[in-house]
Amino acid sequence: MAATIDTKEQLINFDPLPVSRSTQESTNLANGQLDEFGNIQEKFLTNVMDCMGGLSNYSYLKNPQDYILPTRSFDTVNFSHPIKANDLIQFKAKTTRVWSSSIESKLTATRISPQTGELETVAEAFVTYAAMKGPRNEKGKIQIPPCYTESEEELKDYEAADLRREKRIQFDSNRKEIRELAYVSENMEQSFGYNNTTTIVFPVHINPFKITFGGHTIEWVLESAKISAIKATKSLVTLKTIKSLQFILPSANADVLVTKSIVSGIDKNENTVEIYTTMYKKNRENMDLILISDAFTLFEINNPAELNIQPSTDLQHLLFNSFDNRWN
Repeated sequence: MAATIDTKEQLINFDPLPVSRSTQESTNLANGQLDEFGNIQEKFLTNVMDCMGGLSNYSYLKNPQDYILPTRSFDTVNFSHPIKANDLIQFKAKTTRVWSSSIESKLTATRISPQTGELETVAEAFVTYAAMKGPRNEKGKIQIPPCYTESEEELKDYEAADLRREKRIQFDSNRKEIRELAYVSENMEQSFGYNNTTTIVFPVHINPFKITFGGHTIEWVLESAKISAIKATKSLVTLKTIKSLQFILPSANADVLVTKSIVSGIDKNENTVEIYTTMYKKNRENMDLILISDAFTLFEINNPAELNIQPSTDLQHLLFNSFDNRWN
């Protein structure tokens, strides 16, 4: 029998639900800022994908008004094809697995050719959302109803989810020393390719839960990372991959955010440069920086030349030495 819990208002039921009820689709006209090559910037994709994931979560839940489910992490996101202004982009989101208080969703973005109707996948990601608030089970812990599958494709994603989760946890664990070194401002500021961007969270950036939309956080991380890549390579660059973007703490209206980026690795054979980015919010009382997000991103160097990029701090040496492990 499924666990239930009495509240003053209703009896909360945690019976399993089919993942199919979470399915969301939307076809959008690509619009937004263009990059230097005339393509739509990737933040258009990540913004819509994050919103679609949120819609999927709340379609899955029977009582979504009782939950707060912010974005927790973006797994590897590969941007495989450029998008032109006014391209038709089909977005899909669907729950793949539910753990006790978190949900994993599969997000895809597909370009539809207006002339032929041909489909071309431009981005795909597995994203997790962790409950900050929600109904509690008989043990007093936040509980999301478990899920079940109804097709072979759903079962395949469901069975692979635990391995993806283990990799996320391991990848996050490996960042402990990196994050500790990054907290020392000199380790970032004296590193090759260093960039610092400061912004403030306005009401337009806030979601219904009174915290910053995940898509805006990703946008600010990507902007800082790209500036760092351009500084380091003295070249135009194209974003290829977001690697494990983690949301550690939420930000809210009027928070001052500081985003720092440095070069964390380079692959001369592939003409790519990796950037490590950290985002902090300022403590209003003492102005200390509090880490709220970090990510690794990979950029293709569009005008490759003889690059002389060498690590210049303990943090950068650690990042360069672990570069291969992050991508194997």
